[in-house]
Amino acid sequence: MEGKYHKEEFMKEEILRIDSGFKEYQRKVLLKDFNLQIFKGELCGLIINNVKEKESVIEVLSGKTKLDYGWLYFEEQLCQAFSDVSTLKDKIFFIDGKSRLVDKLSVEDNVFTFQKNVKWYSSKKKYSEYGKDLLETYQLKISLRCRVSNLTILQKKKLELLKAYARGYRFITIVGIGALLSDADIINFFSLVNIFQRKGVAFLLIENNENILLQYADVIAILKKGRTIAQIKKRDFNRRDLYGILLGDALKRDTYSKNILEMSKEPQKILLNFEYVKTYACSNLNFKIHEGELVNFLDFDSTSYSGVIEALEGGFSVLEGDIWLAGKIFRPKGIWDAMEKGICFIGENPMESMLFHDLTVFENINISLSKKVLGVMFRKKYQRGVIEELKEVFSKEELDMPVHKADPITMQKLIYYRWILFNPKLLVCIRPFSAVDFHMRHITEQLIHKALEKKIAVLIVTSNMDEACYMGERVLVLKDGILFEDNSKNVNHAQDALMW
Repeated sequence: MEGKYHKEEFMKEEILRIDSGFKEYQRKVLLKDFNLQIFKGELCGLIINNVKEKESVIEVLSGKTKLDYGWLYFEEQLCQAFSDVSTLKDKIFFIDGKSRLVDKLSVEDNVFTFQKNVKWYSSKKKYSEYGKDLLETYQLKISLRCRVSNLTILQKKKLELLKAYARGYRFITIVGIGALLSDADIINFFSLVNIFQRKGVAFLLIENNENILLQYADVIAILKKGRTIAQIKKRDFNRRDLYGILLGDALKRDTYSKNILEMSKEPQKILLNFEYVKTYACSNLNFKIHEGELVNFLDFDSTSYSGVIEALEGGFSVLEGDIWLAGKIFRPKGIWDAMEKGICFIGENPMESMLFHDLTVFENINISLSKKVLGVMFRKKYQRGVIEELKEVFSKEELDMPVHKADPITMQKLIYYRWILFNPKLLVCIRPFSAVDFHMRHITEQLIHKALEKKIAVLIVTSNMDEACYMGERVLVLKDGILFEDNSKNVNHAQDALMW
């Protein structure tokens, strides 16, 4: 197995290695060539796109089950025949959607109570002082006497990190943290992770949000169809290559994206024109968006971008300058008026905020269309036309299904197709990739491309520089209310805006 790993890695101190892991459940092979190597002080990201395979890996690492075949080494010691694999319970700490804290107990009790080899009540004063020092050292502004039930999710997860370290764990597995914390909380959480890394703690990050992995992992391993198909070092991280490995159609996708971009390069009429616009948060905004064009707003300052979005929604009046849409002054009275004039919006976390969950998928689509065609829900001619338009996208069962029973992919298609069929002039997508894994991201990209094929201009608001440069050739950066435009597709140019 040594040939699988880089030579320089043998200079490090290995903490976990799995070689040729094989696991079968109910005659179905879940893992058939699972290989993983992690060193002390390293954060290894692990992408697993199959739920059963992910559960199998977690059960093995948590000591709940054993591999049917293969070798597992912890701190360079072989777990012989996996008869002692349950000892992993005492070596690997898990942080996931389940709380490892007792809500009714204080912070102090959660961190130190029930530790092995600690006579808690006889040493309470000593450990109270130690706990206070720990909180101060790692900048957790929490009282030792505070009940855990009063803490935020971020505080609880950081406290779990501290608990693991205080109890001597030097290997921590973090599962699905991207679904638990906001973007700002993610940064805060990983600042503490980084501190513990420098103290030699190793982390396994099981996560499908590639933005988090690309930002924080030292190495990314990919498990696909039970096999470890890649283990990529940070210096070799590349979003396009990662997608090619994960989705297996990089060449097809690159060609498709290129065609879309080439289409957007064709001379088009000006659709949206900001002429020296000033709002409460922005000044001297001067830019154009053409028909069928894909443009990115890189969000370094949420106040700035929200001022632009709210001007388009009609939420705030323009203090100076003019906004033109298709050659006419654009001053909507509200979001519904903006929609009727040709601008539609997909907000952040639209599955929760934009759908009627008790209605069917088809009824949700018709509600949107009824804003454009009066009585569309009661006209059989229009209904047949809508069904014909959607037959390649949704099955009849999906169209008749209540939204609350639909899977996430069906809901995502619904969110975009309700506007694609509406056929606005401009579709504004606010952080469309912030809460999705790489599979949903790929589907979202395809849906955005469908809108572009219909000659609908798309304005994407994102907070990720790589995404902004990856999705389109024009990048508009708003920083402190000032507009910076980059046409080079070079992330470094966009980063310059941060230096203002």
